Amino acid sequence: MERPIEVRPGGVVLLHLPKRVRYKNPRELGWIVERTFHCKRNLQRDGRGAHVFKAFGDDSFGFNYGLMRHGNFDRVVVHIVPGGDILETTRRHVLEKTRGRIVKLGLVELQCCFPISEFGLDKARETEKRLRAEEAERKRKQAEKVDLFKTVTVKPYLDVPPVPGTSMTTRTQTAMARIAKRNGHEVV
Repeated sequence: MERPIEVRPGGVVLLHLPKRVRYKNPRELGWIVERTFHCKRNLQRDGRGAHVFKAFGDDSFGFNYGLMRHGNFDRVVVHIVPGGDILETTRRHVLEKTRGRIVKLGLVELQCCFPISEFGLDKARETEKRLRAEEAERKRKQAEKVDLFKTVTVKPYLDVPPVPGTSMTTRTQTAMARIAKRNGHEVV
């Protein structure tokens, strides 16, 4: 089976549509150069249709969700035609700001609707800084949970009469100590 998104030599990104769809197939989404995805967007409302969504109350550009989710690039650069203006952001910022803003265009593709007002590397850096802080906090909390079980203390029960080689308590403790060592815990 053919993959829906293909990156050709030279960085051209193509979307292969199902045969039953009447759109141009394959559809060129843009191109990737040095970990940056470039695409063109038309702001004019001519007969061909513009690339602007109004579905969520503000002007948004649609990006292929699969490409944004799994793409091997960090930045997104939109070239506005006509006019030549350039809008920049990051892939991670696009994904964060488009949560709950995913639309399916007919039978064609899932698109995430990114508000035009969210473009700008300063806004992207703020979002990424917040996401890094949240991720660090999540890792810190996870590490605290693991540290609770990091050291396992195994002490013999002195109130159980020792019977050499047959004490269930000693065998259980020895087995627990072996399992703890095998799992990387310190046994005291």
